[in-house]
Amino acid sequence: MFQLATIDRETFSAFFHHDIQPKYQEAVNEIIGMKRKQIVFTIVLAVAVISAFMILVTFLGAIIGIIAGIGVTVVIYYFLTKLFDGQTYTGLTLSTLEERVETVKTDVYTIILPQILPGFTYEYKGGLSPEDIEKLGIFDTLSIEKVYTDDSLTGDLNGRPIRLTEATVEQTQSKSDVDGGSSQKTVTIFRGLIAEMPIRDADGLYFHASQKSLLSGKNRELFSKRVKHEQTDPIDVGHWFFNDFYDVRANDPRLVHLHLQPRQWENLYQFIEVHKLYVHFSISNDTLYVFYECPNILEFFSKRTFMADRIWEDFQEIFKLLSFIETFDI
Repeated sequence: MFQLATIDRETFSAFFHHDIQPKYQEAVNEIIGMKRKQIVFTIVLAVAVISAFMILVTFLGAIIGIIAGIGVTVVIYYFLTKLFDGQTYTGLTLSTLEERVETVKTDVYTIILPQILPGFTYEYKGGLSPEDIEKLGIFDTLSIEKVYTDDSLTGDLNGRPIRLTEATVEQTQSKSDVDGGSSQKTVTIFRGLIAEMPIRDADGLYFHASQKSLLSGKNRELFSKRVKHEQTDPIDVGHWFFNDFYDVRANDPRLVHLHLQPRQWENLYQFIEVHKLYVHFSISNDTLYVFYECPNILEFFSKRTFMADRIWEDFQEIFKLLSFIETFDI
């Protein structure tokens, strides 16, 4: 499996406990406490505003009650902010929380990466933007509710630039009820890393492979069935595993067979089988995109996640993803 660093788990654990934890544990604990306060603030604000609107509409009528409610909301927000936004002894407040999170995460990963993933750099809320992800044509944008992006890692893989972006995609799904009506709910259809790497000689190819729920145990649709120049029906790639467990679609099957030979399909299958991956991939705009489900990666603002073992496991997932991309050999 892909591995750039020669450091092992025990050495990394010793490095973490000597160079990272003594310096940053207190800052992480402080941020955790402020994040909890932020959650309480949001809940109290929501309850207060909803209650105020209900009371005002009841006694003043719909139109006047809504107008008055807007003014009351501003007042409630002002007083709750004053109540909750007290600073800690280091000056951390709700309003400066995001800036502090960025500083701590950037500092920690700047120290860790040379040890465990040399040549890669970390960027807070960098990488693909939500708008970029929607424009890829991979997800069904008609039903996308929200796309969130967070951290990113940028580096080099066998001489080609590669970027990993942490992303979450939420979709609006309709559900029919027994009375013949329908309701909508928002569900998370993807949470993990999106890798992007330029490839050679793929001009004009639009190709999408989505793992089916039968293998993953997840009953949901990931990729749109309609992308640029895409044919209507799934294609036969010549390998039983991908024909049975993937929905593969492309604008031109001949181009797919030209870029991915039987040997490559077999190698991809072997890797997925051995590592039990839930992964999807796509080629468009001369770029390979790989969608790898690994929730809550690169996150350590929890007493259970700011630990050497947890961070080590996060990077093992990243190594799996990079190894999978190497397996394409394109």
